[in-house]
Amino acid sequence: MKILRVLPFVPAVLFLVSGHDSEQPIKGSKEKNLPGIVVPEMSTVSSLRLPPPLIKGETVLEVEESFRLNDKEVHKKLLSLKVDASNDDYKKSLFLARDTINSLENLTPGANTHIKSWLLVQKDLKGISQLPFLERYIERLAIHGETDLDDALYSFTATQALPVESLMDNLLKLHRYSGVLRVNRLVDLSKSPEEKHKALESTVNEFIRNFEDKDYKKNDRVLAVYLTGVIQEGEEGGKDMFAVGGDLLIKDLQKNGYKIFLFEIDKDSQIIEGAKRVQKATGKSIDLVMFCGHGTNTTTNFGLTERLISKRRPDAKYMDYLKRKHSDYARTISTEELWKIDNIASGGLTEDSAHLDTGDIGIMKSLKPLLSADARAVFASCSVGNEENGASLARTVSKNTNVITFGCTVPIRGLILQYDSKKLVTGVTYLSESFEKLGADHSKVYLPK
Repeated sequence: MKILRVLPFVPAVLFLVSGHDSEQPIKGSKEKNLPGIVVPEMSTVSSLRLPPPLIKGETVLEVEESFRLNDKEVHKKLLSLKVDASNDDYKKSLFLARDTINSLENLTPGANTHIKSWLLVQKDLKGISQLPFLERYIERLAIHGETDLDDALYSFTATQALPVESLMDNLLKLHRYSGVLRVNRLVDLSKSPEEKHKALESTVNEFIRNFEDKDYKKNDRVLAVYLTGVIQEGEEGGKDMFAVGGDLLIKDLQKNGYKIFLFEIDKDSQIIEGAKRVQKATGKSIDLVMFCGHGTNTTTNFGLTERLISKRRPDAKYMDYLKRKHSDYARTISTEELWKIDNIASGGLTEDSAHLDTGDIGIMKSLKPLLSADARAVFASCSVGNEENGASLARTVSKNTNVITFGCTVPIRGLILQYDSKKLVTGVTYLSESFEKLGADHSKVYLPK
């Protein structure tokens, strides 16, 4: 049971909870149980205790979770937020915060943690008033067939952007086109919330236009980027190439004349599906393909294979409830444009590997006719150019796609691209795990034979 209450603000009392403990890693493999609820039970007005009417001043909006542990009542504070109480707006915000948290907890347990960290950086009630659009976004992702709802909520709240209706609708559209979910990879997280919101809106609008407007930047070269669909937990697994500096790489590619199509994949077969969508959107072949998974000399991993058994959709009854709640939206979705159509069709996940390895010759040969004659392939993955054991994924891709391919021999955290006058990639400088430039001996270039 969730209890929300409002307490009079006392200046001598520290009301902000440190955001440090709310900075949870993105979950990629832990199994979680989803409740089988037909219609979520919402809180009632009786769960609120309001202070006497205030004419001026500030009030603390506090959300508290109550539960029993060893026959004792335990109260756990989820968030505290100082709000303007000069009028009745804060009361309305109470109901919005309460209902949003309760609804999302039903769909993705742990939602309160992400919303708490997001609310703590909001300066006024404007953010709270937009929370219903965040709730709608997560619920409609489930209708898309998305299973990583916790990741979606974490990733958006990490940007500290406001979930205004237009932005959330565009995020849903981009997810249908290319599976992009972890939007925190698209902005500089060191910027202010206002700057991050503006950057996220601009980037998402650009990516959507790339899919929908064939004449937009029609003279630019075409780039397909494949990102991990599941970010692994832990210190090592969390080193996702686009998690640090992804926004800078996007800007660099745009400045050098590339029309970018970003895909988050959790199945290797989506490499070909993505390339076909790019060709349909542009009427052109792909000039540059980037693989941004977790690498070894023989493999680029786009997500833990455990995801296939641990990440589950809400049960059938709950899905029926969501489709009734969003009936107009559900009826207008074309299954052909959904990125995870297999989830919709089967009610679960289709068994498939989530990595590209030296044995995936068929995928590489299928990719070949979708690439331009002077195309390049760049691996933003660790060690794919290492041939110590007689095998190299970068070399295998070059051989079977017939394109110049770049790969590094050691673990990396970033890269810098070099271009010629025709905007073709001519070299890659890889960055070490401490973001130092690696020597040319660690950057392998494979020429087609």
